[in-house]
Amino acid sequence: MSTLGSDRLELLEPDGSARVLDLPLTTIELADAADGRLLLDGGSAALVGGLRELDLESGRLRDLRLDYDALPDESLLPLAEERTFARERDVHAIVYPPRNPSQTAPQGELPPYVAFVHGGPTTRTSASVNLVFAYYTSRGIGVVDVNYGGSTGYGRQYRERLRGQWGIVDVEDVVTAVTGLADAGLADPARLGIEGGSAGGWTVLSALTRTDVFACGVSLYGVADLTALAEDTHDFEARYTDGLVGPLPEAQAVYDERSPLNHIDGLDCPVLLLQGLDDPVVPPAQSERFRDGLVAKGIPHAYIAFPGSPTASARWRRGSGRVRRRCPSTGRCSASSRPGFRCSSCGVLGRPNNAVSSGVASRTSGKDDRMTDTSTVQAPATPEERWSRFRSRRAEAVVQPRGFLALVNTQWIDSEQPIWGVPGVWAPRPDGEPGLQLTAAAADGITVDGSVVDGTVLLSPKNSETPSDIAFDEHTTGTIITGHDGGNALRVWDSESEPIANFGSIDAFPYDPSWVVSGTFTPNPEGTTAGFAHIKDEGEAREMVIPGSIRFEHDGVEYDILAFKEGRALQLVFADATSGDSTYSVGRFLFTAPNPDGSITLDFNNALLPPCAFSYNFNCPMPPKQNRFPFPVEAGEKNVLAKDGSLLNH
Repeated sequence: MSTLGSDRLELLEPDGSARVLDLPLTTIELADAADGRLLLDGGSAALVGGLRELDLESGRLRDLRLDYDALPDESLLPLAEERTFARERDVHAIVYPPRNPSQTAPQGELPPYVAFVHGGPTTRTSASVNLVFAYYTSRGIGVVDVNYGGSTGYGRQYRERLRGQWGIVDVEDVVTAVTGLADAGLADPARLGIEGGSAGGWTVLSALTRTDVFACGVSLYGVADLTALAEDTHDFEARYTDGLVGPLPEAQAVYDERSPLNHIDGLDCPVLLLQGLDDPVVPPAQSERFRDGLVAKGIPHAYIAFPGSPTASARWRRGSGRVRRRCPSTGRCSASSRPGFRCSSCGVLGRPNNAVSSGVASRTSGKDDRMTDTSTVQAPATPEERWSRFRSRRAEAVVQPRGFLALVNTQWIDSEQPIWGVPGVWAPRPDGEPGLQLTAAAADGITVDGSVVDGTVLLSPKNSETPSDIAFDEHTTGTIITGHDGGNALRVWDSESEPIANFGSIDAFPYDPSWVVSGTFTPNPEGTTAGFAHIKDEGEAREMVIPGSIRFEHDGVEYDILAFKEGRALQLVFADATSGDSTYSVGRFLFTAPNPDGSITLDFNNALLPPCAFSYNFNCPMPPKQNRFPFPVEAGEKNVLAKDGSLLNH
């Protein structure tokens, strides 16, 4: 049998030649052979999977036992499309577009899509007749089943992409697939969900905590803590993570950095956790610890535990009546459907969408007696409560090991030189690629990707396919950034920095609903830019993409302001009459997103201090002339305060 995306069966002739058998199967597993007959387990996108007997002489296939005894009407079954998404690297996936001939989508509305992530992680998925997928697609929700880097079936090089990169390559490839659909105008970028089990659940949790792409996620017995997985899992997979991440204890820093459990501060959308209580591969402690983190952060979620092994939750997943409980999670259940709620990763502010349910945080009536629901947290009922929860999470986020207050140095490298506060000699890469070159002795104690540096190594920036993980000691780490002009710098983070030790609070105005302002958004021609000066750019303006102009009214006066594109959001940089008086002198940020009808909401209660208010080592954009308001905006964050109430940075 050979595989290149799909399986094919080849018959080896006595003379050594091989003949490909013409079979209507794209997935094939050999079970047994006798008397010129083969027992196969397989199927295709048009043929239900199951056990079949193949007569090698006649080529006849005989069904023995199929996965499904009955199927819905053929017109309701999805049609599989094998696609390759190309960005920095090719990503293979199977797309199942929405399909229901009796229904028509609203004019101009793009469908939501759910990315399914297979387990393993070094297995693969194939086109198949899948009734779970059919449940989604028949209701207007597309499915993309992703064979991320590391999956088998596409050659050695593709399979080995995941070596040492679990939690990076898989996440990036799933994001590439769903954003590829959105960029092609096939999927609504605001309604992208993600689901996976076991290793796929790991990718789900990693994607939700490290990206702002998904509106919600479903993790079936997913890995949340890599170290716990390595220590607690069964003997057969006891050293599996050595190749996927690195050996312990040498790679402990990498395990800690990659674990979604350590990045819940970056998550701000609903999550559904399903867990078998006797799972020997991913014990329930994994989901429960993640659940506890969601509870502490006030993030809408549901945790459902099942007696028995993961097969219990798998049965729940396969049963169409049970699938219905989580179907709403693929609607606008992220920040985009919660007015006034902000995603801590991208800053998108929620806007009303009365046609959609509250998402996976919602409980439904009719409890299945095989399930145990625990610690379901509802989204706050009022905008003020949502704002209060965000204020709490914001204060926690800035003191994280790579939070704003942990940045102690950013040094741009254009020649060989030392860097303040850390050992080694640093220089631009001699090959001209983005990143830096480091020369250090073993005694310096610098590790890169878990290995001690003793000599010269080349390092990659954080936005590369394989960013270098740099550690100087237990609390000091480094990342490399590439600037808009192509230069490279080392950022040094200290989780025990003096600002973190002295931090008291982020001072803010009380919540005031009168500062929730409605406006209009007018799109600009594609490619429109405007110059934004930055604090450390010595007067030079950077050209930023301006998707459109925003107009709003205050006290009878209309204002036209500029906001540049930041991920899926618009970022407004503004100053007002409070700047330099009761608020940070440089200005503040506000993230928002226009509605399809051209309306836009500016909730100034969510105005944020820029990163440079927390550390001088950030370089922040400054408000352009039209974004400097003559009136005071007495809403949002004001200043960073020390424990004694004084300004932390002054």
